[in-house]
Amino acid sequence: MKVYVINLASSTERMAAIQNHLEGMGLAFERVEAVWGKALSAEELDRLYSPTSNRQRFYRPMSAGEIGCYASHLRLWQMLVSQAVPMALVLEDDMELDRRTPELLQALQTLESLDSLRSPAGDWDMIKLIGMRPAEASRAWPLMEGFDLVECKRLPSLTGAYVIRLTGATKLAGRAAPFSRPIDVELRHHWEFGLKVLAVDPYPAREAPTAHLTTIGFSRKLSGAERWRKWRYQFRYSVLNAWHRCCRWVAERRAHSDRVHNPSPP
Repeated sequence: MKVYVINLASSTERMAAIQNHLEGMGLAFERVEAVWGKALSAEELDRLYSPTSNRQRFYRPMSAGEIGCYASHLRLWQMLVSQAVPMALVLEDDMELDRRTPELLQALQTLESLDSLRSPAGDWDMIKLIGMRPAEASRAWPLMEGFDLVECKRLPSLTGAYVIRLTGATKLAGRAAPFSRPIDVELRHHWEFGLKVLAVDPYPAREAPTAHLTTIGFSRKLSGAERWRKWRYQFRYSVLNAWHRCCRWVAERRAHSDRVHNPSPP
């Protein structure tokens, strides 16, 4: 499996840290130049980011760092599609991985070739390897000793580490721009892309000590109007997430019933 690290040219300390970390586990990787949001031209910003859609779909404007972060992942997805990379591990440069990550990646590659997961677990586009809170699983499948593959009731935030298939990169690259929400928020609305996202539990990735050198963060205090819009956004997300989980369950039940009553000929 190919490994890619997204890194700004100016973030040399973070690059050195993750290079040592990955090489220590025997993981070869390719560095991908990140997009510096503050350096984008007006034309580039207009192509990548929609303030009008942002006002409709989120509760505050995106920062230059958030725009650059999303654009960096979008650039990588487009590269995966153009090179027809079947599966890849994508890392931001402030990540640390569990020492068993090479085995975990091998398990995912083996799982890719097994008919036994042509079940709800087998039909996936992305697997998240990090989150702010422990994964709240609605279903789980053993992946390897100590790790499960899970379907989450609510997808975890953070996009510092994930495995993506070509199917997922194609769906995201084709519909992502112009975007209007931070990338970790966007991916939680997976149904808008027709994206099937799972997670590994427990997460094998975590933020490294160099994460405090962030170039992305949104730090100003929200206004009263933004706090109200945030509550409204979170309520709407909860309703939509529950609706799409229900729709997925119904679709899977119907597919199962069809297989039982209309089996394929031998």
